[in-house]
Amino acid sequence: MLGCKIYVREVANRTLLDGSGSKDSGGTLQEGDILLKINNHTTEGLSLKEARKLIESSKEKLNLVVRREHKRGTSMESTAMPKG
Repeated sequence: MLGCKIYVREVANRTLLDGSGSKDSGGTLQEGDILLKINNHTTEGLSLKEARKLIESSKEKLNLVVRREHKRGTSMESTAMPKG
């Protein structure tokens, strides 16, 4: 089954993520990250509109599972982001 991936296009306020605004922070959300889950809901088969609705409906905490492709083709997953 073919599907589309939901990528992070832009991080509007980095200081909410790590407090420093550093683009090279390893544990924070970055442009190009692939969203795998939003608050324990898989993004597989979700439209961008549905994904946005899940994110916007979060109350105090937004939990994202993301995959980051590294230059050598490996990937890393991370979770739990405070909602700003």
